[in-house]
Amino acid sequence: MTESEANPAAQASGRVGAQTRAVLVWKVVEYAGLASFTIVVPRLMRPDLYGSFAALLSVIGLLTLASAMGAQATFGRFVPEYEARGERERTRALFTQLFTLRFVVVSALTVGLLLLSPRALRGASQLTALWGAGAFFCVAIGMVSYQLLFGLNRLGRSLTHDSLIRLVVMILVVELGGARSLERAALALFLSEAAFLLLGLFWVRGFFSVGAHTRDRSALPGQLRLGVTFFAVNLLLMAVWRGGELAVLLFSGRTAEVAFYSVASNIALAFAALLGQLGVMLLPSLTAFHVAGKGQQMTDWLGYALKYLTLAAFAFLLLLHAVGPWLVRHLLGPSYLPVIANLKLLALGLLPVPLVRTGVSLALVRLEGRRALVMAAGGVVAFVAGAAVLVPAMGSVGASIAAAGSLAVTGAIATALFALGPVLAAAQFWRLVAVGLVALGVSFLPLGAALPSGVLALLLFVPLLLAAGVISGAELRRLLGLVGVAGA
Repeated sequence: MTESEANPAAQASGRVGAQTRAVLVWKVVEYAGLASFTIVVPRLMRPDLYGSFAALLSVIGLLTLASAMGAQATFGRFVPEYEARGERERTRALFTQLFTLRFVVVSALTVGLLLLSPRALRGASQLTALWGAGAFFCVAIGMVSYQLLFGLNRLGRSLTHDSLIRLVVMILVVELGGARSLERAALALFLSEAAFLLLGLFWVRGFFSVGAHTRDRSALPGQLRLGVTFFAVNLLLMAVWRGGELAVLLFSGRTAEVAFYSVASNIALAFAALLGQLGVMLLPSLTAFHVAGKGQQMTDWLGYALKYLTLAAFAFLLLLHAVGPWLVRHLLGPSYLPVIANLKLLALGLLPVPLVRTGVSLALVRLEGRRALVMAAGGVVAFVAGAAVLVPAMGSVGASIAAAGSLAVTGAIATALFALGPVLAAAQFWRLVAVGLVALGVSFLPLGAALPSGVLALLLFVPLLLAAGVISGAELRRLLGLVGVAGA
């Protein structure tokens, strides 16, 4: 008998690792696409032309976000429940109802975008507006299909659009001559989004329904309310990261300090976003366990997810402490040296992120939206209070302390509100934190420069975890497998 057959917790660890591996493959592709797009497209297009294209992308992104109505949370919570109970027709009904509602809302927004784009984007032709509005229509409608696939726990397919869209747009911009024409760049965007819309519709073609369940819309308001609630929760959580620039500007008025905070927060937020995305991918499985009454299995999954996410948070923290100062000095120059202090402080804010995401997942599974709002709002209040006290005297550093501190407060609220004790025990959380803090202490050793001490801390982190019994040899092999996937 193997370890996983004899130990249900080991099964949870293995299945969490398998899902994480699938997500990481697509995330590596997504970040490679983002890096390629960011490097290639602006260099090919002159600054004023790319500025117009970037403005169009921004407007489409904002409208897509505004029209989402929290559908991913709705699908992630209710579709696994219906599927676990064998109620496929209710899944079809929910998808068809949300698709129809999104179609109506997006159609109205598309007309508005078509009419306003030539005025909002200087120099944009009517044809550019047409392609831009068409691209928005395709991405906003297409998202419903990929969100359904997420609820069905088909993670690879659900991540296809986000992972590949920038690569496809970049290729078409080059092939269609978009580097010299805003019209052709907008056409490349439209064709890319249209292709992913058709692909998503093909994958979910069997879920359109006109049956009795679809005509019964009595459950839809509650489902929409849940989605909008968790959409608001995520906005509040994001406000802590993105509110620093405004806090520095309001409480100090020093624009250079705004830049120092902004650069540091963009770097730290990239890691925080990855932790959040990895955490949310377990939602369909957690919902299925909850509906089936498998509370211990859900706790095991949450525990191992919390362990791996916290391990990743410490690894990111140690990495930023090791190479962050070097990157700032060599890539940004001496005028941006204050970014280093902000980056080290904001990196500490990564540590509570796994706790917060665990609380959000539990709230969604248990339909406890109000508690999640209390948790997120508590963090915002802590940030505003901290920034009001610290920023006038300390500038961007005060904002960074306020942000990291408010994330710690949010994590503490999540632990209390959602009674995370059993999950913390399954994750060996406090032992892991103690080991991580020891490794972090090593990074502060006076070895002449931050890079050698940071590298030493990273090298000692895994042996310390093994010595403390936080991870086993089998878990280490799985973790190395994930790293291998990420580096492939």
